[in-house]
Amino acid sequence: VGVGVGVGAGLAEASYEHAKVLAAQRSLPDAVVEVCRVLTAHQPARSSVAAPLSPVLSPAPAAATALSPLLLAKLHIRLARWVAQQPSLADTVHAHLPAGPTGWGDGTVLSGQLYLAATSAAPRVAKARRHYADWCYREARRAAASAREGDGPVIAAALQDWRPPEGTDTRAVVEQIRTLFADATNAGDAIDRAAIEADLTALLPGASADMMAAVLATMTPLDERSSQLQHLAVSAYFAYLEADCAAAPSSPSSGGDFDHLTATLRLLRLLASRGPALQHVFTPSLERTDPLLWQRIVPQLLARLRHPSPYVRTQVLSLLARLGQAQPHLLVYPAVVACEGEGGGRQSWSASGDSDSNVGNPMPLLLQSLRDHSPALVAALGGMLSELRRITVLWEERWLAALAGRAGDDARRLLRLQDEAARVASNESLSSADKARLIASKHEAILRPAAAALETLRAETLGTAPQTPLEHAFVAQFGAAIDAAIAGLKHPLFPSATGAAAGTTDALAYNAEACYRPLRTLTEDLRAHCSKQVSQGLSLSDLSPLLARTAASVLPMPGLLAGGVVTIGAFDARVVVFATKTRPKKLTLLGSDGKPYAYLFKGMEDLHLDERIMQLLDVMNSVFDRSATQASLGPGPALGLRTYQVVPLGARSGLIEWVGGATALYTVYKRWQTREADTARMLAAVEPQGPPSASLPVSTSAPATSSAATA
Repeated sequence: VGVGVGVGAGLAEASYEHAKVLAAQRSLPDAVVEVCRVLTAHQPARSSVAAPLSPVLSPAPAAATALSPLLLAKLHIRLARWVAQQPSLADTVHAHLPAGPTGWGDGTVLSGQLYLAATSAAPRVAKARRHYADWCYREARRAAASAREGDGPVIAAALQDWRPPEGTDTRAVVEQIRTLFADATNAGDAIDRAAIEADLTALLPGASADMMAAVLATMTPLDERSSQLQHLAVSAYFAYLEADCAAAPSSPSSGGDFDHLTATLRLLRLLASRGPALQHVFTPSLERTDPLLWQRIVPQLLARLRHPSPYVRTQVLSLLARLGQAQPHLLVYPAVVACEGEGGGRQSWSASGDSDSNVGNPMPLLLQSLRDHSPALVAALGGMLSELRRITVLWEERWLAALAGRAGDDARRLLRLQDEAARVASNESLSSADKARLIASKHEAILRPAAAALETLRAETLGTAPQTPLEHAFVAQFGAAIDAAIAGLKHPLFPSATGAAAGTTDALAYNAEACYRPLRTLTEDLRAHCSKQVSQGLSLSDLSPLLARTAASVLPMPGLLAGGVVTIGAFDARVVVFATKTRPKKLTLLGSDGKPYAYLFKGMEDLHLDERIMQLLDVMNSVFDRSATQASLGPGPALGLRTYQVVPLGARSGLIEWVGGATALYTVYKRWQTREADTARMLAAVEPQGPPSASLPVSTSAPATSSAATA
């Protein structure tokens, strides 16, 4: 298609489409020539194109042209992509597209210049801003990586006249200096040259002042280009977010878009790594940004509240406080959990070692901001979390887990005690009283740790006043048995020998097995009791009367962030207990929209990693949605991963959204294993005289047979 100076916008659009067809046919040079002809015809004067490293991102004066700004931006972006894909095309661009006073660069630099030209042609097109920001970010990382890889030889050259002490590895010293310089330039704060010189003096004993100056001179130039590109990336990403919000002012929370997620994550990374050095651009930009654009990276923002830089902590806290005022349901769960969690957990902030609570421990400040804005919400959530922690692991479940976990150790102690008692009883040089005294002392020494562990657990459970009907029932049913079991471990039992008077302490009558009998009886009774709870379920009024009385609360439904805010209307009266190791419980909450929301409430597990995995899968779904290959998959369901909400309630508990209709892989395997065993038994019954059947026994543990692996 021949393109002349007076061609119309319609013909230019046709030329652009033709260029894309050429590119699809692997004729990139012809496609580049086609786009260059359109740009040359409609922008003869290219002096307005800024240099790629200019910090000024404001639009340049538009040249007289019939093309729309959007089409001009598309042409520049497409051309930049092709050059990035095939750097040798830069020569074609040089030959067919006139350059301004600064000239065109080569390869990657040319791509950046074209992306910047797209932002100048269409300053309100968010896509152009994003492409330029992505280019700046990638180039900044590439420059930093090149600097880190290339500074070794430069430092070694500066040290070529250094005479190290005997036994010193020069290469190791060079690596230490590289690490020192990298830490200094990446910290973001002003470089403390005095501290660096002191460290170099320790690393380079005997080095002259000129040599020290030469080594120091290798540090600053290495990071100069990277810093400039980082500055441009920050400015461009904020400009992209602002332009995209302006294009859709009614839905600023559309930051769920993959490009918004990428932009906010990269800005957060730059803030954490170079925030203080770039605060002249970060501070005003963060003040203007819409906080709703950052809602998908709330876990990452909360993690950065632990950042060592006061500036980074302050900026993140300010952003989260604004987000909490706009949408308190996004932050109330993590903020209250972090400040009022199970003390000592990974998210407990109350024990921060920083003496300055306003700087080193900003989470309470965030909670106070939420409390000032939504006091009823924070108070209600604190009460609900307290009740949920009460039912995380019930008293009977704690006792059963403790006794089952100690079964192996108790068996070893019993065998040792029996051996010691038999050895003492067989010693004919000792009197009966001495034998009894020795056995009692060995009994106490061997079983003291077991008794102490049970006494500690008793103090944590029975030592506190029961507050729920279920706890009262536990005390009435198992209190005496627990005391008897502890007494049996603490005090040796000397049953009277046959025909002896009651109370006689005969060493021959000592029975170590009888000391453990109350403990084993308690374990069996607890196991039966917990199995009954699994089969019949529990009543929420027995577990937590406070939760059972909940009605029309202001609490948002856990993890439900999309759409409008749904609050908790009530809790279902029945609680299902599962017979797995941690005894998770299924809770059903009735929402204010009239719909039931089921959750799996898990204790003794940290769900923060699960939360991040779901976030990762959500990002993968965004990638699938925007993938160009999606259109080639043909008719059928869209490619995606089924995710579910995970809400950590501390370092040891959390809520997981219940996914209906799901089947565990182990359940599938167990069904197959049972069928195989039944088939083998049937064949054996039909042919009793035949060869032995290779039956597969049913097992409760995950087997590792070759047939199972094949299945």
